[in-house]
Amino acid sequence: MKPLTARETEVMLLFCMGHSNKEVADLMGCAIQTVEKHKQSVYYKWHVSSVTAMIRVALRDHHMALDYFLASTVRENCHHERPARHERINA
Repeated sequence: MKPLTARETEVMLLFCMGHSNKEVADLMGCAIQTVEKHKQSVYYKWHVSSVTAMIRVALRDHHMALDYFLASTVRENCHHERPARHERINA
């Protein structure tokens, strides 16, 4: 597997954290097309064709710690989908 550049690594990590193309572009201060170019380069280097596959390779090859990935994913996806416990009980 070919090594990633610093920008490709940054894009990969931001996608692994659950950010969209637009969010990654905003965070990196670049155009969405630039993000897409970096993402496609990661896909090519890692022989994958989706963000899901990219995350799987990142976790498998320790580019991102599993506990960090799970913590950020759970934090992003859980806190605003379910009402607080006292709201569920009083409903």
